[in-house]
Amino acid sequence: MPRITILFGVLLIVYGIFTFVESVSKSPTAAMPAYFGVVLLILGVLALKSNLRKHAMHAAAAVGLIGVVGGLVMGASKLPALLTGSPALDEVHRHKAIAQNMLALICAIYVALCVNSFIQARVLRKKGTEAPSSTGNV
Repeated sequence: MPRITILFGVLLIVYGIFTFVESVSKSPTAAMPAYFGVVLLILGVLALKSNLRKHAMHAAAAVGLIGVVGGLVMGASKLPALLTGSPALDEVHRHKAIAQNMLALICAIYVALCVNSFIQARVLRKKGTEAPSSTGNV
């Protein structure tokens, strides 16, 4: 999972740079996905060390969850207008809505992968601790 975290970090950094370059306002908040990406990249690199993996991956999952919630809180209200192509959104607000909802989507995929990984790790850990006791009862 550390490599997947690094991959999602790089993806968010690239997307954040793209949104900043394409934004009309050139506001630092236009690169918001990149900020989340930098944090995920750092946590992914830290998770490559086995003694830091558990803490770094839980922190990365929390960052991903914050990205989902933040992106949805900011962008979900504009999603219907965005999907219908409503003229109510000018170019600036359309770009912001796309970036906010994409941040939420990318982070949601990442969080889903994290949850799956945590479940698999728990199952493996449980099998590892129960295997000796079940063979001892035979």
